[in-house]
Amino acid sequence: MHRFVRSIVASSVLALGVAVPALAAAPETIWIPAVEFDDPYVCAGDPVIHVTYTAPFKLVTWRDRDGDVVRDATFAPGSRVVLTDASTGRSLSGMSPAVFRTEYGADGSVVSLTVNGLNAAIAVPGSGIVLLDTGTITWAGGFQGPLLEDHGSHSWLGPDDASAFCGYFAG
Repeated sequence: MHRFVRSIVASSVLALGVAVPALAAAPETIWIPAVEFDDPYVCAGDPVIHVTYTAPFKLVTWRDRDGDVVRDATFAPGSRVVLTDASTGRSLSGMSPAVFRTEYGADGSVVSLTVNGLNAAIAVPGSGIVLLDTGTITWAGGFQGPLLEDHGSHSWLGPDDASAFCGYFAG
């Protein structure tokens, strides 16, 4: 049955003329303990927010027959995000179990980046949730590229929604 379903899918892809790279036999999996970076975009650079995602993260990478990466996916079902204003030490945290999927072009460039699920639900004490990022969102070329798909609630996309979040860090 499995072979039959695979042949139907392959026939459909060929009939539609979709180019699908030939994949290597098995994807690679690595575990990443945590991810940290400074994000100057969340509050327009004032303050710069230090972002820490706790994990572990499971990174699965698929390669074509030539060994070039064609896509990857990052899973972190127990992850939390901690957002800290480095200048004051004030921080907020919340759950962040989203799945990140990246598709790559033949030249290794990012074709698209998709985030599915709950990326962050950040609450300020006494104010409730002030930053909610959940649903599905896809960018062409990565986080700074144009939006291709947007379903759900992505508070940081609107300047009014992020004002309570950034206001907390402003004091």
